[in-house]
Amino acid sequence: MANATITNDLIMQAPRAHLNIAATTIGHDLRAVQPGSIQTSSVETPDGRTVLGTVAVEHDFVIDGTPGPIFAHDLCDLDVGHDMVVTGTAESFGMTIGDTGSNEGCSTDAGSSGRSNTIGHDLVVTNNAALSNDFFGPSGIDVSNNRVGHDLIFSGNTAEPGGVLEVSDNVVGHDATCTANNPSPAADDPADGPNVAKHSNSCG
Repeated sequence: MANATITNDLIMQAPRAHLNIAATTIGHDLRAVQPGSIQTSSVETPDGRTVLGTVAVEHDFVIDGTPGPIFAHDLCDLDVGHDMVVTGTAESFGMTIGDTGSNEGCSTDAGSSGRSNTIGHDLVVTNNAALSNDFFGPSGIDVSNNRVGHDLIFSGNTAEPGGVLEVSDNVVGHDATCTANNPSPAADDPADGPNVAKHSNSCG
């Protein structure tokens, strides 16, 4: 989906449904229940063109659950008016939320626009699992370079041995809270920096 305007909600309810979306405005919510994969920021059209651009979701962006292990979610160049929530997913090739570092999921190297996400209220990432794959081994969950208006909550997430959970370079208007993750969040690149939160910060 590219260069589209949806006046109300975009709802995905079929397990394992895939969505590639760019340069689109959604008037209210984007909600996905057990999606197979969501890739935002870049779409390749049937005639071979690549469309890049911001996906504006005027209220909530929600991914809820996974139909067993899936490939990956790369969530980039999003402008979310209220809350962004990703919970209960499991990806064999990991998940990127905003990380624009070299060769990361939201970088130009990966075919994205190279822009991170802006969330008006809360960014909530809970109870997700980064699994291993036969090509690269352990995967990770990267939450980086996002601008969050209120709270960033990263809790109950896991990566298999050798995998990395990363929460870095986010700017948070209230609290940045990281709890009950295994392993604890850590940088995966020397260029990664600390989070900046106006109030408390337990994410480093």
